Amino acid sequence: MIRVISGTARGVRLSVPKGERTRPTADRVKETLFNILGDTVRGSTVLDLFAGTGALGIEALSRGAAWAAFVEMDRSVLSVLRANLERVGFDGRAKVVNCRIPPSGRDPVAPFGPYDLVFLDPPYERSLLGATLRWIDTCAYVQKGARIVAEHSIKEELPSNLQNLKPSRVKRFGETVVSFLTHHG
Repeated sequence: MIRVISGTARGVRLSVPKGERTRPTADRVKETLFNILGDTVRGSTVLDLFAGTGALGIEALSRGAAWAAFVEMDRSVLSVLRANLERVGFDGRAKVVNCRIPPSGRDPVAPFGPYDLVFLDPPYERSLLGATLRWIDTCAYVQKGARIVAEHSIKEELPSNLQNLKPSRVKRFGETVVSFLTHHG
């Protein structure tokens, strides 16, 4: 079990799927990244990619985000994500989308934007970090000035060929890195 650490749902425990299908963000990492984001979360529209349990998007909603889209590819994790949204009472302020990221063909995430806060926590070391950031770099529905927060392995580097995304801060937690980027497109 993990918990919501602040806001209206503070202290609510979230379910985690059995096995190793997800790697929920540690509370200390989550607390640090939300302290860095500060008041920019309030009123934002959130896109939570590789959502898993939904912990990052739910934390944003608890801290005053207006709305969130949760994207998860693994169908077996979707029921846990939906149950967590219901448990905190945010299911009316959220949309759950089952698709691959980056999507191939029609983009099922576009209709729910524009987004001004994007979280991504792809499975480590599967080449998804770079591919996802290059996709976000070209998304018309990620607003200028949007904050992008990428959790990744220390072994993975941000792509150097991004046009619109500029790194602004990096925090390291052992083998985990949280990279903050800003959309300048």
